[in-house]
Amino acid sequence: MSGGTRITGLVSVVGLTLLVAAPLYALSSGAQQPPENQGPTLPKRPTISARTTTSLEVRWNGRDKAGKPYRLLRVSPGNPIVLASGKAPVTTLIVQDTGLLKDTVYCYQAEVDEPGFGIRRSSKGCSNTLAGQAITRLEILLTTADIADAGTDDAVFVDAGGHRTYLDHDIDDFTRGASRRYDLTLVGDTADIRQVTLGKTGTDGWCVKALKLLVNGRSMFRQSFTGKPGGCLWLDNEGGAKLTHTITTAQLHAHQDWAKYQAPLPALQKTAQGHTGSFQLSAGELRERIEGMVGNAIHGTALYWHETGQGVEVAPHPTQGNAIHVTVRVGGDAGIFPDANITITFDLVFALSQTAFGQPIDVTITDANPKVRSTGSWDDDGVEEEVRQAWPGVDLGFRIDVDAILKPLADAIPALKAYIGRCCDAFAVTVDAQANVTLSANLSPAPTGGVFPQWHVGAETLSLSKAR
Repeated sequence: MSGGTRITGLVSVVGLTLLVAAPLYALSSGAQQPPENQGPTLPKRPTISARTTTSLEVRWNGRDKAGKPYRLLRVSPGNPIVLASGKAPVTTLIVQDTGLLKDTVYCYQAEVDEPGFGIRRSSKGCSNTLAGQAITRLEILLTTADIADAGTDDAVFVDAGGHRTYLDHDIDDFTRGASRRYDLTLVGDTADIRQVTLGKTGTDGWCVKALKLLVNGRSMFRQSFTGKPGGCLWLDNEGGAKLTHTITTAQLHAHQDWAKYQAPLPALQKTAQGHTGSFQLSAGELRERIEGMVGNAIHGTALYWHETGQGVEVAPHPTQGNAIHVTVRVGGDAGIFPDANITITFDLVFALSQTAFGQPIDVTITDANPKVRSTGSWDDDGVEEEVRQAWPGVDLGFRIDVDAILKPLADAIPALKAYIGRCCDAFAVTVDAQANVTLSANLSPAPTGGVFPQWHVGAETLSLSKAR
């Protein structure tokens, strides 16, 4: 029940799963091993353990007897290239494959010469290089057509970056004519969005008028279906329709919004020491993110958004200036008595740190004081205890890489060069009366030759790079 437990990928909360960001490294499945009567087992599949925009770190664990020749190859794109070769045994082979193209999928394979069987090849291990565009908020905007029977009460989901997110806010989500914006499970970089699939379950058809994919609050892809019969795309299990709609990598990359995307810059204010750069997490954004995570987590369970009261509330902490207080309200069916009211409260505490000037600023968000209350069930104490036992604690890490933001723009705006490698000190976290969180740090030295340009990050965006 105490805070600070490290979590990655999926976290169990109230016996469910609460989404947090996790990087997507490997794109391929595990190696398929042959039956014993088909000869020696296949070599192990190479894996990718680290990525940049121009390199991949490839690892291979050999398991062959001494003396057998092996080769580690990059097999695509292009013709096969031998990255390393030698003779077994190999405990762990680590190869840095450099000079690669950004935002590109590369595949690797190991092969071993087996006496009497020829060359035995592993399955392919594939991953993509990064695009250098960190994702700190991933959203989809969906508009339901304004025609008869266009809305649906079925579960709607989005697959993106290797994660599935069920879309469920504390509202009637997909009603006729409604336009709603939903947070999706984070991935580390735009290169990890290889395709996007919108889908639904059940038999209650849904007609989508338009969709928009947003990264850090800015459009990356838009699609309108007004040119289709009826002016919308039907997702249904009858009438020749399909339950899913997929946007491919080629379609994403060909869109004008994807090509012109530029990460939002921090707000900068001139000070006597130089400039103070600040990033804001608005109360509305925090509430929406938590609401999206809880909505996804309760899919397929006996829990649901309660009809009374706001599902998620955020407020300033009464005594801590670097924390907010969160309240989550859901309903649930417990035992023979339905509709138990379950309230979960906890604090989120924000902190900033940096290992050295010019290094990224680490932002940590940890939970404190989780509490659970249930009313309306014959087994209120049992419900509360189950939730308390399931609570793992929250420990999220984000990273503000100031140099990564400034370097691509320094040629166009020479004044920015004065700040590269000179950030940061005077860290501060402030929470205002509306529960908006501002993270700030001093950048030095002050630029020469004029007033520094002013940029502002809108309240709907979060310019924090997820730590990889």
